[in-house]
Amino acid sequence: MGGRRSHFDVIGLGICPLDILGILPHYPELDEKTEFLQTSIQGGGPVPTAMVSLARLGAKVSFVGKVGYDPNGRLVKESLEKEGVDTSHLLVDPKGKTPVAYIWVDGRSGKKAIALDRTESSALQPEELDRGHLTSCRFLHLDGRETEACLRAAKWAKEEGIRVVLDLGSPRPKLEPLLDLTDYLITSMGFAQAYTGEIDPIEAVRALFQPHYRAVVITLGEGGSVGYSPPVTIHQPPFEVKVVDTTGAGDVFHGAFIYSLLQGWNLAQALEFSTGAAALKCTKLGGREGIPKREEVERLIGKDG
Repeated sequence: MGGRRSHFDVIGLGICPLDILGILPHYPELDEKTEFLQTSIQGGGPVPTAMVSLARLGAKVSFVGKVGYDPNGRLVKESLEKEGVDTSHLLVDPKGKTPVAYIWVDGRSGKKAIALDRTESSALQPEELDRGHLTSCRFLHLDGRETEACLRAAKWAKEEGIRVVLDLGSPRPKLEPLLDLTDYLITSMGFAQAYTGEIDPIEAVRALFQPHYRAVVITLGEGGSVGYSPPVTIHQPPFEVKVVDTTGAGDVFHGAFIYSLLQGWNLAQALEFSTGAAALKCTKLGGREGIPKREEVERLIGKDG
C-alpha cells in the first residue's frame, strides 16, 4: 500500500435509483383495484443505501455513480448529502434520466416486488472513473451491475491493497473476473443456490468460498445469515422485530458488515451486528428510514453495556 492515504473509510460504486414505495393491504390480482396504506419516496440502490448505513454508524464514506439531469437525480443527491455521504464524484448525465425503482410491499408479510426503470438511463463507464478518488479508501463496495466500471475500480483497488466487498443478489455478466478481485463476497441465498446448486445455506456458503476470499456471507432474510471464513462457519439466527417492509434489508446488512470490518470485529461479531441492523431496518417503510445507529443495534442484540 506504500504511502497511499485513505481519505475515506469506504467508497461505494453502483446504481443509484430513486425508490417509489407503497404498502398494499394485499397484492392485487390482475384487473383488481386497491389502495395503498402508506407511500414514500426515498433514495435507493444497494450501494448507496449501504453507504448511508455506514454514515449513520459513524464511518466516513463516498459514493460514485450516475444520475440524470432531472428532479429525481437532485433528490438522490440530496438524500445522500443529508446523511453525510460525499457525492463529489456522483456524475450527472445531461441527456439521461435517473433510474426509478417502483416497489410494492405486501402489508401482511412485509415482502416486496420491485420493478426497476432504467430506460433512458446511461451506465457509468470506466473512462468516467477517477482513480485517485476510488483508491482513497480502506474498503471499496461494489454491486457488480455496471460491470466494466466495477471491474476497473476493483483492479485499481487490488493494485493499492484496498479490500473489495461485492454485493451479489443475482447473476451478473463477466462475473468470474470480478469474483477474482473480491475479498469479501456477500450474496443472497437465491444467488448462492443458483450458482452452487446447494439448497442448504451452510453447504452453499462453503461451496462459494475461493482461496483468495477473506470471507463469504449469505443473507437469509427471515432466516438470519451464514458466514464462512475457514475454518469457521457460523449461522446467525434472526432477531425478532415487527416487520413492516424488507426493502433494503440486505443493503443495510452490507453496510453494517463493512462497518464491522472497520472495527476489526471477528466473523461472529460481524454477523450478529449486521443481522441486527438489517432487522431494525425492516421496522419501517423503505430502505433508508429504518437504518439504525450503532447504539440501536447494540440494544437489539443485547450489547448496550
